[in-house]
Amino acid sequence: MEYSLFQGESVTLTVPAAKADVSGKTLVYEWFRELPDGGEELMQATSANQLTITNDGSEHQDSWSGYFCRVLYQGEEKSAINYQLYFSVNFYFYEKEKYQIVAKENLEKVPKSIQDNLGNMTVAQLEMYVFDELNTESKLNIKKEDAKLYDVTLQTQVGDKWVPVTEDNFPTEGLLVILPYPEGTDRWHYEFIVAHMFEEEINGQKPGDIEYPYVEKTSEGLRVRLNGLSPVMVAWKRMSEAPAASVPLTGDSTPLEVISALLAASACAMILLGGRLRRRKA
Repeated sequence: MEYSLFQGESVTLTVPAAKADVSGKTLVYEWFRELPDGGEELMQATSANQLTITNDGSEHQDSWSGYFCRVLYQGEEKSAINYQLYFSVNFYFYEKEKYQIVAKENLEKVPKSIQDNLGNMTVAQLEMYVFDELNTESKLNIKKEDAKLYDVTLQTQVGDKWVPVTEDNFPTEGLLVILPYPEGTDRWHYEFIVAHMFEEEINGQKPGDIEYPYVEKTSEGLRVRLNGLSPVMVAWKRMSEAPAASVPLTGDSTPLEVISALLAASACAMILLGGRLRRRKA
């Protein structure tokens, strides 16, 4: 289950309520957060099957945290049962109402700054140039029809108007952007590569330079961290089988056989007692 929180926003994570099968026993829900080094820390031990997470603005850049829960009888470590639910929470360092990302499927014109560095070209020529560079980088032999060029801009609110963010106030650590899955693709059967061409001198890059950010497939779309915006190309390649690591816990496009497997796994997990604490990622 994936959530995104802008500054000031909260979300309440919930697992199914457990029922004690021994009278006189007290149930405790232990909520854990994953640490950057791969460990975990206990966030809350409570009688409630919920944990509220708030983006209080303490994050200085976009970040991510994973949360999971187990239930046990108070003081009885061996009675712990691990829920087969994993919560992914994305924290955005800016306030939702002050910034917005606009992604258009068509680039209207080639920015003058890029033409000054690469020479005069049409939008079609620019698209082919970015595609050739991306295909060389990916080594996936992608077809031209399996690539789309987006015009992605970041806007900030000034009064009652939205205006483009400039190099003067663009975050130095880059910006997390969610790009929509191209029509006809999904997160289960396709691999994606993203190429971003710099339009301005920003973060040490000059107009016409290209970066290839890491692509994370999420339920919301393709999550990438860009060091600038527009133009951005998304290309895809169908895999022969859905990657095992991409099996979701939720989602409208989840295959029926995956849902069945998850239900069976959850049933087994609730029957078994004991075992060391473990995590499951979607």
